[in-house]
Amino acid sequence: MEALMDRTNRRALAINWETLAPHCSWAGCRRRARWQGLLRRSEGVRCGDDWYCSQNCLQEFLVLKLSSLLAELPQEMSLATHRVPLGLILLSRGQIEHESLQQALRKQRAEGGRVGQCLRYYCNVTEDQIASALARQWSCPVYPVSRGSECRNMIPRQLQEFHLMLPVHFVETTRDLYLAFEQFVDYTVLVAIEKMLDCTTRPCILPESELRRRLTGESQEPREAEIVFASTVTPQDLARSICGYTQQTGAEQIRLLSCSAHIWVRLESDHRSLDLLVRRWQR
Repeated sequence: MEALMDRTNRRALAINWETLAPHCSWAGCRRRARWQGLLRRSEGVRCGDDWYCSQNCLQEFLVLKLSSLLAELPQEMSLATHRVPLGLILLSRGQIEHESLQQALRKQRAEGGRVGQCLRYYCNVTEDQIASALARQWSCPVYPVSRGSECRNMIPRQLQEFHLMLPVHFVETTRDLYLAFEQFVDYTVLVAIEKMLDCTTRPCILPESELRRRLTGESQEPREAEIVFASTVTPQDLARSICGYTQQTGAEQIRLLSCSAHIWVRLESDHRSLDLLVRRWQR
């Protein structure tokens, strides 16, 4: 028992010492001594679980990390072909006839476009019926149109518009974030959002016209905490820009990850956060 308590106490002291005088995570840092970490603790910045003692070390790390992210090949969103087809769901509910379904599918294959739009046009189903069937297809609820979007600023608008999704409700006590989609639920993006915001994402469906109306209204509002970089930016220039904004905002924490076609960087300080986005490729 005494040996266990002794190990616990030593571990606690080690954790406290690491907090007071952290090691710089950049292998090429010339000031990796513990006492130097103590002196420069207030100047350092955390990026994920790592700590960098200066802007120079941070920038060196960012160049390597961003070079790797920018070089990644695009990954197509999985459309989950094992799911029950939308038309079959409507057919099983008696909302469309078999002949009209076959006609709509033939038109969709010949002319392209979304299955839901063809079903609405050729099968005379309502948008609410399509939304309900999509919710069944993706095993998630339909978000009530009567409720507003209560947490729109939690995710950069560039990501919302690109993925046609909208953060609609956030439960602070459980950190559940409800995200509304109009057609496809992109689980790759949901995982990235969970990592960035330290939350649990809950997908839901919002009728297409309503979701697009809200996105259009939101896009007309000024963007105070979001900066979008051109896709041609180099890793070196992007790393310098991130370091510059880190100093400007007094950020103490940087979160950096790949989010589908974007690189998403969030700078966090005590009172605010700033999102930086760069497009890696076109969908």
